Amino acid sequence: MRTVRVNRTLRNAGILAVAFAALTVASGSVTGTAHAESGRRLCVYTENEDGWRELRDNRQYNAYVAVDYKKDGACPRVTVSPDKFRWRVGAQPVKKIRCEDWPAKANPWPGTDVCTHLPADAVWEARVYDDGKGVGSAIYGSVWQFQ
Repeated sequence: MRTVRVNRTLRNAGILAVAFAALTVASGSVTGTAHAESGRRLCVYTENEDGWRELRDNRQYNAYVAVDYKKDGACPRVTVSPDKFRWRVGAQPVKKIRCEDWPAKANPWPGTDVCTHLPADAVWEARVYDDGKGVGSAIYGSVWQFQ
């Protein structure tokens, strides 16, 4: 009789442990959507715009332009002046994405979150070269300078 009670207690403890583990895994997948750079998102102004040439190396590239911006609120609207901002900006308001959703092919820091490498509120360009030899990047002034 005592053995049956001990087995039942062990079985119930095992079921409870499995249920707790399942709950932990399930809640982890729900809360796992946060990105490495807390409170930041990427405002995407240009995606895969082709036809640019890097003068230094005479290499063709496609431009991806974004700003590491605060998580809450809309992205800054940019009135493009060709003297200050050479890319064509998409329809405004531009889309805001999670940092980890930035395209891998346009990430100069493979395997890491691009937002951890960018200064806040600065215009950033990723250059995907047509020759397939790497990704370059350039950081420009504050997004507020381009309005």
